[in-house]
Amino acid sequence: MKVALVTGASGGIGLSIGSELHRTGWKIIGLARNSVSRLTDWDGALAADLTEPGSAENIIKKSCGLYGRLDAVIHCAGTASRYGSLEMQERRNWKEVLDLNLIATSELAQASLAPLVESMGAFIFLSTNAIRFHSPHSLPYTSSKLAAEHVLTSTFMPHFNKGVRFHIIRPGVIDSGMAENVGGYTIADWNKRVALIPKGRAGQPEEIACLVRFLLSHEASFMNNTIIPVTGGEN
Repeated sequence: MKVALVTGASGGIGLSIGSELHRTGWKIIGLARNSVSRLTDWDGALAADLTEPGSAENIIKKSCGLYGRLDAVIHCAGTASRYGSLEMQERRNWKEVLDLNLIATSELAQASLAPLVESMGAFIFLSTNAIRFHSPHSLPYTSSKLAAEHVLTSTFMPHFNKGVRFHIIRPGVIDSGMAENVGGYTIADWNKRVALIPKGRAGQPEEIACLVRFLLSHEASFMNNTIIPVTGGEN
């Protein structure tokens, strides 16, 4: 029996990943800030706000308590808050993004380390390929994701010799519904971005889910400490 915790599980990439792993025999515990009713077909559903003090530790304890083990954490939860120039980013925008994308991510990694060492499991982080472009319109988002990559790598790398695996996935433009919740981001902005993709379309959440399934499989057991862009050829 393999058990995975999927954060940001109520929609988009997180929902697709949980569904794909559940289909292939994993026990899936879905975490969402709300809308856990969509996760009733899975093996466990937790409603919690990762940014609350102590939340990450409680989530890991509950997850381990359900089946007595934890083999993977797939961390999809994140926010972009607002799309706009640096002058448009208010303090509250920075705080909202950093609280979830960086601080809560660090706390989740620390809380999950011990059970993942015990199971020789894996932590997979959904970052973003946007960090490569230094976009002036999404600085809180890209800065927080880049910082989180550094924190997570530093957290898990000392434990690779104990069997723990860690992967970063950097999605490009994915039709996950996330863009609809970003203030200031318009359909015109979306269409402009999609037009830049050599593949000629946005990616689908299911394509990310299939990659995660592979990374957690025996066939990928020699892969570790990877950064994988999924971008339709966009560099």
